[in-house]
Amino acid sequence: MFVFKAAVVGAGTMGGQIAQTIAAAGFDVVLKDVKQEFVDAGLTEARNVTAGQVGGLVKNEKLTQEQADQQAEEIVGRIHGTTSYDGFGDVDFVIEAVPEKMEIKQAVFAELDAVTPG
Repeated sequence: MFVFKAAVVGAGTMGGQIAQTIAAAGFDVVLKDVKQEFVDAGLTEARNVTAGQVGGLVKNEKLTQEQADQQAEEIVGRIHGTTSYDGFGDVDFVIEAVPEKMEIKQAVFAELDAVTPG
């Protein structure tokens, strides 16, 4: 299976970090949550994790600050935040990171069944 695009449903701390990991591996990722403020928080988490990673590379003289800034921009640029399922039609896999409440998880999986290809 080839992966070209992924999605994470749930943009909390864990969702933001998962999206960042996928983006750092070179893949586009959709980060979805029910409110824009949650999406923004997930994107901020991804930016913070990325800044820490590239900052360590600068500190250890593996990258210049300019290279680190460019790499961070590329990584975060692969993460596309949203409050809808519009970008899910062509995703290759989805990671669910919503709160541990059965009714939320069941609703999310029902929605995913309707909008994802597989």
